[in-house]
Amino acid sequence: PPPSTHSPTPTHSPTPTSTPTRSPTPTQLVELQFSVQDFGIGIPAAAQAGVFQPFHQADQSTSRKFGGSGLGLSISKRLAEFMNGRIWFESEENVGSTFHFTVQVQRKQRESCASRTSSRRSHVANAGPPVLLTMKSGSLRRCVGEAAKACGWSVLQAPDLDDAIKSFAVPEDSGPGVVLADVNGEASSVVDRVRQAWPQARLLLLGYARPTAPLLDGVRFIKKPLRMGMLSSLFAQQCDAPAETLVEILPEAPTVAIPEEFAPIIELPSPAVATAPSNPAQQSDIRILVAEDNIVNQFVLRKMLSAIGNVDVTMVANGRQAVEAVAEHDFALVLMDVMMPELNGLEATREIRRNAACRQPPIVAVTANAFDVDRQECVDAGMDDVITKPLQRRQLVAVLNKFLRTSFA
Repeated sequence: PPPSTHSPTPTHSPTPTSTPTRSPTPTQLVELQFSVQDFGIGIPAAAQAGVFQPFHQADQSTSRKFGGSGLGLSISKRLAEFMNGRIWFESEENVGSTFHFTVQVQRKQRESCASRTSSRRSHVANAGPPVLLTMKSGSLRRCVGEAAKACGWSVLQAPDLDDAIKSFAVPEDSGPGVVLADVNGEASSVVDRVRQAWPQARLLLLGYARPTAPLLDGVRFIKKPLRMGMLSSLFAQQCDAPAETLVEILPEAPTVAIPEEFAPIIELPSPAVATAPSNPAQQSDIRILVAEDNIVNQFVLRKMLSAIGNVDVTMVANGRQAVEAVAEHDFALVLMDVMMPELNGLEATREIRRNAACRQPPIVAVTANAFDVDRQECVDAGMDDVITKPLQRRQLVAVLNKFLRTSFA
């Protein structure tokens, strides 16, 4: 999903790191502290006091670039407090932020944990060749390494494959039994170098995009993000299995088919408007433009409008695209989200109203801000009405009938 501007500040550097620690508490409770470090734009000192307030954003320009409603940290604070914890942060502008939160959880029975650990370690007393991890991310190496060590494996680690080959180039009979290699569009090169260095090793390729070339025998692709339960299952259950069966229990990461309704935000045409229905007979004369940056809200709005009546829905993902769409097409109605990236709904409406050359459709604000001052701000920007989230069918029906002179029910 896209970064929330009310969560730790957006980052363009490698994945933020998360570090859990444990503090003793009386009785059967354990207090866990999590720290999430983000190397992003940081939060200015003057804006730090209000970041846990609902609908507050440290920098309004962040909203125009990244989107978000300013609710993320407010919700996080309530969740932490609900679990008898707290949340706080340190941040330096243009350096990044570290957010901490604590929660209290029930302590497991010590005997159960000891019994399970003893069972695992006796099962893997002679685990055989080590596992070699070659990953740039130190936190990823640490997490995967701990999963392997917890099940009795010996672990070798290196930040990249070149370092691994230099450090662990050993005879075939004492090399790693399994190599987990992080790849970034260079799968074939990784396979060739691992085969040359350790011909007998099984190879697991980790990445976000599956290699286009067919994988050789003994090579398996695992799609990120890694599921640590999957790796623990691999290490615990197959530690003394022959190499031929070592990776067979590791299923392909599940994939999610993107519904057709999500297409406008995944790959927008230019200008950013949805494609007309392929069957002209089904095309409605009522064209509605929906400007909404959230992919789930896009899906819900399209489904709700289609269920209400025969309308032709066009989706755009930000205010700039909405201005362009209204300039080039005739719409009977515009549903305009207020908080959007690049150009928010208020600014987009002002630009549309200033353009005397284009048709001026009714524009209805869609917002989570329900106070009178927020409604008046929308009206002052040139909007004709306001409906509040979460949207309900009756709201949409009333708006359609009001501005389109229809009789939807």
